[in-house]
Amino acid sequence: MLAKNVLCGATALGFSVTPLLADVTADDYWSALTAVVQSTGATISSQVSVDGATTTYGNIAVQYDLPMGVGSIGMYVGSMFITENRDGTLTVTYPSTIPLQINGRIEDSAFFARASVDLTGAALTVSGSPMQMDIASSIDNMRITLDDFRYKDQWDSFALSDLERGLFEGVITDSQEEMRITLGDLVEIESTATSGEVEFTYDFAFDGVGASGSEFIGSSESAYYVALIPGGFNLLELNRALKDGFAIEGSSSSFDNRSIQNVSSIYGEASATEATIASQTAEMRFDRDGIVLKADGQGIEAIVNEDIIGLSIGFVLDSFGFGMSMPIMASDAVQPASMSSNITGFRLDESAVGMLQMMATMSVGESIPRSLLGYIDDPMTMEVDIGADVLLGFDLFDFAVYDTIDPDNPPIDLDSVSINRLYFDFADVQLDASGAFDVDLDDFETFD
Repeated sequence: MLAKNVLCGATALGFSVTPLLADVTADDYWSALTAVVQSTGATISSQVSVDGATTTYGNIAVQYDLPMGVGSIGMYVGSMFITENRDGTLTVTYPSTIPLQINGRIEDSAFFARASVDLTGAALTVSGSPMQMDIASSIDNMRITLDDFRYKDQWDSFALSDLERGLFEGVITDSQEEMRITLGDLVEIESTATSGEVEFTYDFAFDGVGASGSEFIGSSESAYYVALIPGGFNLLELNRALKDGFAIEGSSSSFDNRSIQNVSSIYGEASATEATIASQTAEMRFDRDGIVLKADGQGIEAIVNEDIIGLSIGFVLDSFGFGMSMPIMASDAVQPASMSSNITGFRLDESAVGMLQMMATMSVGESIPRSLLGYIDDPMTMEVDIGADVLLGFDLFDFAVYDTIDPDNPPIDLDSVSINRLYFDFADVQLDASGAFDVDLDDFETFD
């Protein structure tokens, strides 16, 4: 279990702590940012100039070298201005438009991207001490526009300018975040954030084929806790990092989600997909105690219109959920694992029922009897909740040990399985079961 648990506080913006009274300087803040970047395995650099109480960090560049020398990724984010206030706090500002550039090389391929980040009503304040800083930020409006993209490998190449038209843009409104950075044996980052509307839109065409659409979120909340290893590590050292305290934990909630996609072909046919989700949540944890993932959603509706084959079909889903947990470290004792999923109230809408009627008439010359259509209209519910006790004889992320494992006799045993819930209800058919049994992987004849 993590020392910090943010999952229970995703909706609370702010930390319940006594305000820190020590002063913090521009150099302290830059050192903290450097520690965070280096703990991810990257390096950061800038050109520094001082004018009175304001320090400018220009041409900020972050460089990450991929493991085993397969490539590198660089990011360049323009300038940042830090003003030291008389009360010991800092005010951090940025240009109204931030030039963002990313380029990289992965083996024989290379890519380049350039975007513009336009900010309105941005404010960021830093307080605390050199070893523990509280950062409060807010932005009224942030617009991100992709200005250029290029890709090339030994076989092919592509550029954004090759498109007949191309628009890729994202907008975030009314975002607020409170973050704490703590430097010590670990580099710890805690954050709670909220935002208003978030929308990503795209519209492009290439060789007569076009696509447009948008992804929209009405509002969202999030919280996370990250513990990083000072100085960083590469992915091949992940197992050691986990034992040293590397951890990620987070949660998010979003409301009034909407997705719209339109595609047109060179022959004029078009397909359109629209989906809405009233709310959805997600949680995750990854540390030496294991992996935990959870996700659920409520109020889902979707409809697809396809001109090419004359298809129009939609469905409604009251709720869905998924969850799993598993150990990752070796132990002489059994460790719990679990998997669950559920679908509640799945049913086809009237357009889908009409489509089935048409298909039945075309194939057999008769429509579907109303008695059978009643089953189609009947909501379907399915729930699965399974637990298990696992004996894990090796660390899953110790990649070096995989070369020594006998594939016919892996050091992992399934000790027992429990069916906590197995439920199915559809069309007058109902199944409700639970139970448990022991597992002996050396005995495939006896079932208990």
